[in-house]
Amino acid sequence: MSSHLLHTAATLIARRGRDFTMDELALAAGVSRATLYRQVGSREALLAALAEQGVVLPPTPPGVRDQALDAARALARRGGLEALTMEAVAAEAGLGVATLYRRFGDRAGLLSALMERAGARAAARAMALDEDAEPQEALTRLVAGALGVLREDGWLMQLGAAASGAQLAALHEARGRSMGTLAALSHWMARQMKRGWLHPADPDELTMALLGATLLHGLMGPVGDDEALARRLVALFLDGARAR
Repeated sequence: MSSHLLHTAATLIARRGRDFTMDELALAAGVSRATLYRQVGSREALLAALAEQGVVLPPTPPGVRDQALDAARALARRGGLEALTMEAVAAEAGLGVATLYRRFGDRAGLLSALMERAGARAAARAMALDEDAEPQEALTRLVAGALGVLREDGWLMQLGAAASGAQLAALHEARGRSMGTLAALSHWMARQMKRGWLHPADPDELTMALLGATLLHGLMGPVGDDEALARRLVALFLDGARAR
């Protein structure tokens, strides 16, 4: 585990406590999410390594973070993005508003944590983009994982579709704190172009093309074998994107 990552994590802990997200660590350290998980392994392994380096980890009351995010998720499902005020989440969770601000910083921090939690499989998807993995299999694992997230937490996508004005600004700020799958996949696409495996193109456009098809199938398509569907989608994508 690199000293740079450990130092960055220690700085985040000093500023935010132990409730920083892995996305925030990746952004602060200037690395991709895939690189972070490849080097760190897991959040628990990171905290253990920090403890071994003598970093004092502040105690976290058990269940507070999950309690708050469970409440936020329930409110979002019932009332949409407008329902997600710090006061409403605190009341739903049976917590003090000050506790929420200590845990998440502000409303955008709460939204960012909620997005990361809803995409709990994002770490696996990012790791599927390991530069040493066989490209077609890596893409298939990523798409299959994304389909699973959409089946489980498609409501989060619906929040974005229904939001407007100040709501969109809040979502944009929350997403801005998270590197997420888009950045990891775009970086991976660019790498594959340099290797000659993909036809030269705009990596962001390729990313949006693949994830756009995944989004439509995940939210509107019939429920079935996600891995089989992922293989079909990746095959169609590569038919146009792979270098010949």
